[in-house]
Order: sequence, then C-alpha cells, then structure tokens
Amino acid sequence: MEIIKITNKERLNNFVKSEKYSQFLQSWEWGEFQERLKNKIIRLGVEEKEQLLCAATLTKKTLPMGKSYFYCPRGPIIISDLRFKILDLLFKEVGKIAKKENVIFLR
Repeated sequence: MEIIKITNKERLNNFVKSEKYSQFLQSWEWGEFQERLKNKIIRLGVEEKEQLLCAATLTKKTLPMGKSYFYCPRGPIIISDLRFKILDLLFKEVGKIAKKENVIFLR
C-alpha cells in the first residue's frame, strides 16, 4: 500500500460515488468550491496494485495567530477491510504535511 496525491478528477469522483456511505463533501467539485473560498485543498489516497482503497479531501482552514487546521468532511472514505492499517498510513502522511503547513489539528 502506498499514499498518493489524487490529481485526476474522474478517478476521485468515481471512487466517491462507489461507496454507499460517501458524501459529496469528498468530491472534486467540493474541493474546487473550497478553493474559490481561498482554502487550500489536498487530495490524498491510499492505493494498492493501482486500486484506490481510500480517499481523503483535506481542506486547510486558517485560524488566528498564523495557525490553521485540516478539515476532512465526512471522510476519509475507505473501501477495504484493512481500515486500521490504511488509517495508520494515511494519518502518518497527514502528520508530515501538517508540520509543513503549520496545521495544529485535523477535524
């Protein structure tokens, strides 16, 4: 399993639609809307053998005093029985990105 940055709109939207508990808040279009509001969007995925197992659209929200936080609405979306292993991998990557982005928590 490996972490990837999701850069393909169709791939993300097809994945989001495939999961019965997913929300439009994880869609590519929601990320574009957030970008228009001047929020930074980071789209991460976990894949194995070129199959997407997890997707997380992170929205960076600003706080006072130069800090910020990540918001992952109704996500991440996971379609594998390896949930804990996937979440561990994903959260380690989010932690690395959070340090670079001056993010203090994930909601």
